[in-house]
Amino acid sequence: MGQEIERKWRVRTLPEEYRSFPCKEMEQAYLCVNPTLRIRKELFSAQGMESSVEKTYGEENSVEKKDRKAGEKDLEEKGIAQSGIEKSDIAQSGIELSGIAQSDIAQRDIEQGEEYIFCYKGKGRLSREEYNLPLTKEAYESLLGKIEGRVIRKSRYEIPCGKYTVELDVFHGELEGLCYAEVEFSSLEEAKNFQPLDWFSEELTEERGYSNAELSFAKDLSSLKLKD
Repeated sequence: MGQEIERKWRVRTLPEEYRSFPCKEMEQAYLCVNPTLRIRKELFSAQGMESSVEKTYGEENSVEKKDRKAGEKDLEEKGIAQSGIEKSDIAQSGIELSGIAQSDIAQRDIEQGEEYIFCYKGKGRLSREEYNLPLTKEAYESLLGKIEGRVIRKSRYEIPCGKYTVELDVFHGELEGLCYAEVEFSSLEEAKNFQPLDWFSEELTEERGYSNAELSFAKDLSSLKLKD
């Protein structure tokens, strides 16, 4: 992906039977907040494994391959150069930004129900650049020792909504009680025209303090509204 367009809401009430939908257990942390450099571990339910393997390692068309290569180049130029993290630290952790040399190992992890991802996010809230690269388990665990802020843990349920998918995030640990509903779009016009569902509450897309990165780096959570 090159551009992420996404709106976010607090959840008023959890929808009925939400646990029946595909779910990922997520653990994520941040190496840097400006720019945003994130690492994430995803553990798939049986329902979500097949689609994830196909999505990540299915046959790439020429446009997808070009976008992926561009993403790797932009990640190296924008993310690493601005973050203050040494490229040697990244290389020693198993990431090859000039071509993912260990993608076969990363594929093995996915087939076992686990996925590890290195992500660069640019500036912006509704719309921003985003590039994702696969990590091995070993690389993820190595980078975990270099993070700043708290580790975020949550369950993500993927709920169909017409041509869209609502990503319902239920947070755990220090953020217990916080629930988000996120929807991604292919254009700003689509995002603007989307009507929130009845179980959505206030919109948080442009609100400061509620992005996952900001939650990770927040020194005090006492003022955070965890429940509607």
